This record gives sequence, C-alpha cells and structure tokens, in this order.
Amino acid sequence: NQNEVYSLTGYLSGELPLAINGQTYSFQTRNTYSEDILPVTQYVHDFLQARGVSAGYRDWSGEDEYGEPVSGRSVIGVITGTVRPTEIVLAVAHLDNMPEEGRAPGADDNASGSVGAMLAAARLAGHQFDRTVRFLFTTDEENEGISASTYVQAVQEANENIVAVYNLDMIGWDGNHDGVLGLETRYVTSTGYASDLAIAHVFTQVVSAYGLSALHPAVDAINDDAVDSAVFWDKGFAGITVIEDFGAEENPNYHTENDNLASLNMPFFTSFVKASVGTLAHLAIPIE
Repeated sequence: NQNEVYSLTGYLSGELPLAINGQTYSFQTRNTYSEDILPVTQYVHDFLQARGVSAGYRDWSGEDEYGEPVSGRSVIGVITGTVRPTEIVLAVAHLDNMPEEGRAPGADDNASGSVGAMLAAARLAGHQFDRTVRFLFTTDEENEGISASTYVQAVQEANENIVAVYNLDMIGWDGNHDGVLGLETRYVTSTGYASDLAIAHVFTQVVSAYGLSALHPAVDAINDDAVDSAVFWDKGFAGITVIEDFGAEENPNYHTENDNLASLNMPFFTSFVKASVGTLAHLAIPIE
C-alpha cells in the first residue's frame, strides 16, 4: 500500500529516522564509499530476514577508476523454489546513490527500485513457487559496477541457471502524471532480444490482468549500458530494466540533493511496485 511504500522510501532516503540494533539513523547518503552504506545494507538485510526471506551479504572488491582498491558488500535474499529450484528469477536493485558529496537522499535513484524489490520479497515470502526467486541489492552501480559484475562472474563460475533478470532502477517519478514507464531490453537486433521481450510481456500482462490501468508500459530496446542489467546482458542472460519515463521526462532532481520523497508521484510509484510484485511472482510460477 502507498503508506508502506512511502515509509520505506523515507527510511532509505534518510527523511524518516529508523532504528537499527537500538541506534537511530537518518541516512545522509547511500554513496558506495560513505559510512552510511553499511547500516543501509544491514537495514535491508534485517528487513528481509524479518519477513522470512533467507538473507545474507556478498562481499565484493576491485579497483576504482584511478586503480585504487575498493570494496563493499551487497545484500542477497532468497526464496527457494519447490519444483525447479535451480531455475532462478533474479530481482536486482542498486542501493547506492549520488551525488558523491554532501546530502544525497536518492529517493528516486534508487531508493524507489530498492523499495520495490524489498516489498516484492516481503510479499512473495511464505508462498510457494516453481522457481527460486533471488534478490540482489548492489552497492556501487553509480561507480564502477563491481558488485554486479563480480556477481555475474560468480554465477557463471557456479554454472547457475538464471532464467530472468528483473532490474528495478528509478520507479517513483512521473511528473506529468501520464503513467508512462519503460521496459528496457537489448537492441532488437541482439541475439537475446526475444528472451528479454518475453519478460517484458509478463509485465504488460500483469498490468492488464490486475487492473493497473494507471500504468502505461512501453518496450524500449536501447541496450542501456548504464544500469546493472548491462553486465547480465553482456554475458547472455535474459533480462529487462524497469524504469520511469527516463528519456522523454527525465526527473530534474536526478543525482542532486533534491531527489527527495516529496518529489515522487506516490500513486504511480505504488502501482509500479504492485506490477513488479506480480511480474516476479508470475516469472517464478506460483504453485496453487
């Protein structure tokens, strides 16, 4: 519901205080290399565990653009499938944000996508699905993307079967209230386009089946290389990025200290979360 979406976004953006292990936090930023990023990841980890989702951390390390060593941790949540558990539906959202210095609420980019993934995990927990649903919260999408790229490498080394990647990145802004949103895929000429399009069609079918008529999804075959989906596409995994109308109606608060809770379109945002819950459920194939 809208109140829940609002509250969780407020916690992540630092506009509402929350308690973690008896200490009160109002996050100033979720920048990859800030002091706040550790309690942010703990909050998401604890949120998942409290709702019955198996949760853990995944450490990552690499080099920044200057060749200096950097490291951090992502959060992973798992709801194991009961029929085909080796087939994995992967929901991805990046927790980190911009600007690099000063106050950075990042309510839209990307508290919104993170909240969508958190609530999807909470709603799917306790239900049975054919496939496993895994949730990956990355922490350096705005920098080098090491957490996503090293994760993909680990997936390949383990020979895991990720059948669908669903990346939530900026789902809270709709300034002109037209409900338009993008389902980003690879180029139409790409080998994997048909597989991406099949995932996008599940989203559009959910919007229709569940009466989410305020949403107007459109496939956007732009092969966006600035989002976490790109590293999965590069390795041949099928996936989409779900995003607000970023091309025609870019959020003017993007990557500024004004990307706050008050600027978001809460009815649109809430409907987008509902569509994401439904899409992930149907990709995982619910068991009656």
